[in-house]
Amino acid sequence: MEPSLFVGIALGVVGLVGYLATGRKSVTALIPLFFGLIFVGLGLVGGSTVAYVALGLAAVGFLGTARSLASLLKGERGAATVSKACMAGLCLAFALVELL
Repeated sequence: MEPSLFVGIALGVVGLVGYLATGRKSVTALIPLFFGLIFVGLGLVGGSTVAYVALGLAAVGFLGTARSLASLLKGERGAATVSKACMAGLCLAFALVELL
């Protein structure tokens, strides 16, 4: 499976689970879902230029959520922290796969 499709689907699941875990009160919990939709779209288009766009998107996703990894290590286990940490991990993993 194309890495961007896999990451897109995984981010979609993270977004939906995060949204449901917050009792459907926080629309911002769906941010990983929106990123996931873009990744899926890029994966369906394919091509080397699109891969660079996906890599840039992964960088933005990681930089926007990386702080949550430290919060998670400090013991915070709220839905938002876990969701953002998952997004950071998925974006970092995607970037490493694409770069290697």
